[in-house]
Parts: sequence; structure tokens; C-alpha cells
Amino acid sequence: MMIRLLLFPLLLSLLGCSTYHLKIRKTLNLVDQKQYERAAESVKPLAFQPGGDQLAYLLEYATIQQLAGNYEESNKAFQLADEISEVKDYISLSDQVASIVFSESMVAYQGDDYEKILINMFSAMNYAAMENYESALVEIRRLNNKLNAYRTESGRDYDENPFAYYLAGIMWEQEKKWDDSCIDYKKYYELGGRGSNIEDDLLYCSYKSRRSSDLNKYKKEFAVQSYSKKEARQREQKSEILLVVHQGWGPRKVPNPAWHRVPVLRPQINMIRQVKTNLVNLDSPETKYEYITNTGVNLEKISVAALQKQYAGLMAKRIAARIAKQKLAREIGRDNENLGILAKVVMDVSDQADLRQWSTLPESLQVSRIFVEPGNYKIDFSARHFDGRDFPIETEEVHLEKDKLKVIILRISG
Repeated sequence: MMIRLLLFPLLLSLLGCSTYHLKIRKTLNLVDQKQYERAAESVKPLAFQPGGDQLAYLLEYATIQQLAGNYEESNKAFQLADEISEVKDYISLSDQVASIVFSESMVAYQGDDYEKILINMFSAMNYAAMENYESALVEIRRLNNKLNAYRTESGRDYDENPFAYYLAGIMWEQEKKWDDSCIDYKKYYELGGRGSNIEDDLLYCSYKSRRSSDLNKYKKEFAVQSYSKKEARQREQKSEILLVVHQGWGPRKVPNPAWHRVPVLRPQINMIRQVKTNLVNLDSPETKYEYITNTGVNLEKISVAALQKQYAGLMAKRIAARIAKQKLAREIGRDNENLGILAKVVMDVSDQADLRQWSTLPESLQVSRIFVEPGNYKIDFSARHFDGRDFPIETEEVHLEKDKLKVIILRISG
């Protein structure tokens, strides 16, 4: 009977891990092929079915629906994932025992810190695409509140997310809150954010918010001779596109070579670095524009750094688990030496690193902020290989209105 009690959860643990990764592998292949609807359907039943892996499946489903342009459905999943990740911070006593005696993978997946933080950023992107700028700002505020909570309550001082500030600046601008917009653009710039039209953003918001000292400072820094009502008016007469590209695959969890009981994130090889955008005005074909994305946020860097800051807690828990297993095996061995040896082997074999993760998270978010004359446009997107070659991705036709924001979210792999 004791052998069965030990072997049954072991088999469940190993089978559960295998099933999760097998399912996700198929889903990721569909995402690579841009078959987003099929990819979403492959994980939807699991995403909305309560269970140990639900949080991980929800994150995959939400990300895929964002790529499919189903922003409302995507946010439905992101919001549920956010709620579950908060609830899962409490682990039942039985789960704690299972994670110590057998494996972390037997505990309902809680999500890593970086995943919990990024949920709100991806949700904010959905709201921006749906033109719900107020809700987007709420999500960004929640992201920053989480960072503060980790800093003050857990002692984990995670880096701030520059792209969150840039996105907030754009949202405030849509709401005509110039001072708030200026504060967030300035924060993005101070955190090292560059490109994506940030120079003009800082000049424009400084002018609109009547921050004359800031305006003079940026004019000098950016070598701009004049910025007045004329330049601001020219910007306001144009249409705007915010292009956000999921670039490559984020790092994959693998067992740490130094100690296989804890995971480490291994970066993936991604050969594509940027996206080139060519726009042709269908009403005036001679009017053409070309833009190249820049890195809005390096998610690989954020996730690797965050997991490293969690390592002390992960290591301490697995060391405690090893001590507890040795003690339990000795207790069992007092009555039956062979059974004690078997118990130790079973518990050791099952104690593997928990490799569940947000697998559809990209390596980075590439960004372009594009201002063009209002009208009907054909847009050709090309992936720029690291050697400089361009490969067509897709083509889209859009209608752009004056002083309106159009958010486009794409994905490039490889």
C-alpha cells in the first residue's frame, strides 16, 4: 500500500509535466505558422478548466488571442490569469507537502514574478488597441503597484519597465492630459528609452503642457531650432500608428545544470531583429513612408533577471525538501529497509525542476510610432534579418483618421 501511495503521485507528476509540454509544443508550432485561431482553440479548454496548469494555459491563450486581434477575448483571459496568480500566492497545506515530498510541478502553477508583472502590460496593449485608454492606464498603474509591492514586501527590487511608461505617455496624450503625458515620456527617456519618435514626443508634450524649461532643454539636446504652435499643429493634423511586434521567442525554462531541482531560463536563438514598415497612400500612390522598429522592451532580459532574484527562495525550498525527504525515507526504512530505499528513490526521481512557464512570451517587443497624413493605406511589413536582408511578413490595408491612434500588433519568429 505504501509503495502505491508513493508511486501514484510520482506518475501523476511526471505525466502532468509531459502532457503540458507536449501540448504547448503543438501550440507553439501553430503560432509559428500564424495559425492563431487553431492555436487558441488547442489550449482554450485547458485555459478555462480549473486545474494545476490553468494559469500557464491562460497566459498562452490570452497571448495568442492578442495576436489574432481578438483583444476583448484576450483580456478576458489575462484578467482571469491576473486573479488566479494572486489567489495562488496562497498554497494549501496538502500542496506544500506534495511540493516538498515529490515535486514543484505537483503544485498548482503560481507563475513567476515577471509573468505576474507582464500580465498587466499585455492587457494594457489590448485596451489601447480597443481605444479604451483609461483602462489601459489602470493596467499600467497596476503593473507599477506590483513592482512597488515586490520591492517593499518581498525585498525583490525589480527594474522598472520603460515601455510601460512610454505606453502610458501615449495613452495620456489620447486623453489630452498633456502634463501626465510629459511625466511618463520623460520617465521613459530617463530609463534609456530611445527611438519610436520620443524626441518629438518630448518636444510636443512640453509645448502642450507649457513646460517652457523642459521645452528649451529638449530643443537644445535634440538640436531643434524652433518648436511652436506651427510644429504642434502639424503633428495634430496627422494620423498615428503604434506598431507593436512580438519579436522571437522568449527564453525557455530548463533544469539548472548546477542543480537540476531548480529551473534556469535559457535564451533562444532569434535571427530577426527588427520590422520594416512600408506605407503607401492608396489615394495618392506617390506618397510613401518607411519606418524601422526599435526595441521597446527586452522581455528576455527582464525575465532572466527576475528569476535570478527569486533564486534564493527557490534554493531554500528545495534544500528543505531534500532534508525532509531524507527524514521521511529513514522513518519508512525503520519498518522496512527496502521500502525506505524505494521511497527515497521515488522521491528523488520525482523532484525535478518545474518547467512550466508563459511559453508564448516573445524575446522583446519591437515598437514603431508612425505619423502620416490621414487616408487609406496599404502597409507592407517585412522582417529584417540580422544580416540586413528583409523578408515579407504580411500586408494590411487600413483607414487612418486625423488625430486618431491605430494600434497594430504583429508577431515575427525566427
